Amino acid sequence: NNLYSNIVIGFNQRSNNYSDELKLDLEVGIFIKQRFLLALKSRWLNSLQNGDRKETAEFSVFSNNVEYLSFGPEVAYQTKSGFGIHFSYFTATQVKNILASPQLNFGLYYDL
Repeated sequence: NNLYSNIVIGFNQRSNNYSDELKLDLEVGIFIKQRFLLALKSRWLNSLQNGDRKETAEFSVFSNNVEYLSFGPEVAYQTKSGFGIHFSYFTATQVKNILASPQLNFGLYYDL
């Protein structure tokens, strides 16, 4: 079977008066000829709104009460020796307290 799926449910307990977060990652994909991977990924991040409610005019990775839904495709290729390369593109919707710019990822890896 060349199809796969992955679900991750997480809880991020933050300190310094930042709100805790719930996270849900969903992923489905297919391996083609055991070397190519095509996948669709999604991440939902939800603030529990239990920290300091002060909001700032500046948005950053460390903003409080950040929420978003992001999704996008990933493509990867792995050689017989275990080295691989991957590309992915993500965009976000339902964004709160963080800038929503598309994200382009590129990576090299080695499968142990």
